[in-house]
Amino acid sequence: SNTVQIQHWIAGAVSTAAELAGAANKTAHYSGGLVGSVALPGQITEKLGSFDAQVRFGVSHYQVQNFNAAFDGRSYLGSSASTRNDALLNAVATSGGRVMNTQGYFFGSPAPGTPPPEIGGHFKVTGGGYDAAGVFAGARH
Repeated sequence: SNTVQIQHWIAGAVSTAAELAGAANKTAHYSGGLVGSVALPGQITEKLGSFDAQVRFGVSHYQVQNFNAAFDGRSYLGSSASTRNDALLNAVATSGGRVMNTQGYFFGSPAPGTPPPEIGGHFKVTGGGYDAAGVFAGARH
């Protein structure tokens, strides 16, 4: 059998833990897009989606209070646990029996005291025989 792998990626300057700490006690809203591959029997299809995230920053930790995404006809709602400023973002969102796991970073060099300008990373969706993976990227607004 033939195996097809499609890889997506994002690149950029990752914000530092000190830059995140500089945004302590601020909440930022990010929105952007998702692009991913959905594996179906005998084929792989490309799908586009969108997301909105609300992140609360602190001196040593941050939390994704909301990570809401629309992908392949489903709406996913989720959040993250409190996360150290030097650790990967890891939000989990669900839609029925499907689970979207995201991992990512904050990007860019923010002005002092302001949240990072961008967010991005990769995601995978599993559950109920469904399998998809791709990347997400967005900007603060």
